[in-house]
Amino acid sequence: MAAAPSGLIEMIRRNTWIALGLFLVVLVVAVWWTRSDTDQAVEATPTPAPLWELAATDVVAIEVIDLGDGSRVRARRQPGAGWQLEEPPADWADGGRIERAVTSLLIVLPAGQLEADDRGQYGLAAPAYRLRLELTDGSTRTLELGRQAPTGAIWYGQTAPDQAILQIRQAVVQDSLDLLETPPIATPTATWTPTPEATATPG
Repeated sequence: MAAAPSGLIEMIRRNTWIALGLFLVVLVVAVWWTRSDTDQAVEATPTPAPLWELAATDVVAIEVIDLGDGSRVRARRQPGAGWQLEEPPADWADGGRIERAVTSLLIVLPAGQLEADDRGQYGLAAPAYRLRLELTDGSTRTLELGRQAPTGAIWYGQTAPDQAILQIRQAVVQDSLDLLETPPIATPTATWTPTPEATATPG
């Protein structure tokens, strides 16, 4: 069998080296791209932490204010007597609804945060709502809500004007906003008292 021409052998070798070189280039680019994506993902999605490190027993009052029309709901926890509605004033408060609103605020995990100088584009130059918790030590925790994202599932909020703009899920503030829509006024349950039977008078 005739030997392959030396020119053909040289061409095969050259093509082999070119193919190997291209493979190495693709491999390096792929590794770099993967590491870059991973780094960006880690940077963009930090592990969320609760907005405040508080226990339910730390909270003695909750206030929800509509900053547009000035309406508000305020309730205070009375030792041994549960929640009392101060605004609007009422003799009986729905303590279950108030407690749910407080608990929801204590477990707020921001969906993300934005570093933005223009608070106005997120509705925070003139916020729509203010949610405030008063604590046993007399301090307060405040969350202001600006506007909703186009999907309606996110509110833009801040705990202070100089802090980052937070993305707050609608579900975790809905219980608080519902207190404004329908104040937690309870109707006391009437207690039935049987009518004593008439006692016959002997004739």
